[in-house]
Amino acid sequence: MAIEQKPIREAVPHIFRRPVLSVEPHDSLLKAGTFLAIGPQIYVDGLVVLDGTSPVGRIGGKSIIKHILESREWQYAKVTDMVDRSVYGVDAGSNLGYALDIFDETRFAFVPVTINYKIAASLTIRDM
Repeated sequence: MAIEQKPIREAVPHIFRRPVLSVEPHDSLLKAGTFLAIGPQIYVDGLVVLDGTSPVGRIGGKSIIKHILESREWQYAKVTDMVDRSVYGVDAGSNLGYALDIFDETRFAFVPVTINYKIAASLTIRDM
């Protein structure tokens, strides 16, 4: 079986062993930006946006940079001003090819992975 046809949980099991980094819609741009800062020990491709325990979208560095460039008062921005709500999550039982199609369609190579509608991991293009 081709890797794209395997369920996410089988194709990339290592993603379920790391913590899921998340922010809430009311969190500040500065908090989200701090998570996404590049450092020598960690590189974060995106953040899951949670409202309580429910996923409501995703955010990445591109979203933050775009908002800063388009807004005069970006320092007061909240995550809700930048969240990409097009994808709430992909079920861990979905095939990997489905997630890759989302990467291609949205040009955002990060997607939350859910089990029973709860965030369980995040998948990035670097995980492949």
